[in-house]
This record gives sequence, C-alpha cells and structure tokens, in this order.
Amino acid sequence: MADVAGFVWAGLAGGGFSATLLAIAAVLGKSQLTHWLNKDIEGIKARHQQDLEHAKASYARELEAYRTSLIAQAEAIKASQDVKKAMAVKIAEMKFAAIQSLHEAAAGMGVMLSMIEASRRVSLDVDYGAIAALGGSLHGATTKAKPFLLGAHHDRLIGFANSYFEGVSKLQRIHGGREMGDSLQIYAELLSQHRECEGIVAGCMNEMLAMA
Repeated sequence: MADVAGFVWAGLAGGGFSATLLAIAAVLGKSQLTHWLNKDIEGIKARHQQDLEHAKASYARELEAYRTSLIAQAEAIKASQDVKKAMAVKIAEMKFAAIQSLHEAAAGMGVMLSMIEASRRVSLDVDYGAIAALGGSLHGATTKAKPFLLGAHHDRLIGFANSYFEGVSKLQRIHGGREMGDSLQIYAELLSQHRECEGIVAGCMNEMLAMA
C-alpha cells in the first residue's frame, strides 16, 4: 500500500493529475473506487439526515411553543369573557333590585294617597306620619338606583319624594286644625306628580323586562 501511495504522490508531483487518476483506477480497480464513493455518499446522506432530524425537532419545538401560546391566549380571552359575563349578570341583578325597590315605594305611595282621599269621605284613622315616611323610602330607593337612571328621571323622583313628604305633612296639619290650606289642591298636586313618577318607574321596569 505504501508503494501505491508513493506512486500516487510521484504522479501528482509530476503534474500528471488526470493520468495519475487513471493510474489509480487501474491499480485499485473499479470495485475499490465504488466502495470509496459509496462510503462518501453514505456519509453525506447521514449528515443530511442528521441535519433534517435537528431541523424537524426544532420546528416541532417551535410549533409546540406556538400551540401552547395560542392555547394560553384562548384561555385568557375566555377567562376575560367569563368575568365580563359574570359582571354583566351581577350588574343586571343590582339594576333589577333597584328598579323593583322604586316600584314598590311608588306603589305604596299610591295606596296611601288613595287612603288619604278616602278619609275625606268616610271616617278613617289615617297615620299621616307613616304615610309621609314613604317619601323617605322613595328617596332612598331613588338614591340607590341612581346609577341606572337618567339624570332627569333621578331628579324628578327625588323631587317628588320631597314634595310627597312635605305635602302629606301639611295635610296632617290641616286635618288636625293646626294650619289653614286647601287640602284638595295639595292632594291633586301630589296625585299628579305620583302618576308622572309611576310612568318613569314603569318605563324602567319595561326596559328591564325587554332585556329578559
């Protein structure tokens, strides 16, 4: 083998590259050259396969990371939507409770106004203090419902609550003989204001029912 190597280097040193290759082929034979070539090809294929596996693994990791990121984003969006839905339900419950309190207060005031009117025709023991206190109930219910009311409606309901308390208190004084005044006119004004406020509350109730 050393003789072959010396022969090769001697040929190359003499400048006969092509001739040297032909001489190598003649000495080693076709089978040996084929063996060397196949070995080189297999080495190249192995390196390419290794590079391909590394690339596939890298892509798989990147894809998994992207998939995990998408899942995390989807879960975050869903959690945010769930929170918003829960808040919307809670706010709707608070609004319904507030409007219901307004309705109950206004309805109770209407009953008491009817009782005052009836007391003019028949002998009834009217508790003016308890009736006047209903103005405070409407005032409190309106204050709690303020976030869910139009500004004009809030102001009108508060105004009626104050007028109701003052009007009923004045009727008590008139009927008790402690003050002079036209009880019919006071009652008519309170009744008119009450109807207006009932319309406001009914509108709020209808709005809530439309959301159901």
